Amino acid sequence: MLDFLSLVYGCMKKVYIGNYCEQIEEKLKFYRKLLFSLIK
Repeated sequence: MLDFLSLVYGCMKKVYIGNYCEQIEEKLKFYRKLLFSLIK
């Protein structure tokens, strides 16, 4: 999990460039939806 967070941070900082970051953004959207559904 920590590795995932550091990857996300790296992508936001534009450390990692490429389709890997796009995949992470898709995952973030998924997790965001998941969190909102849990909060409701």
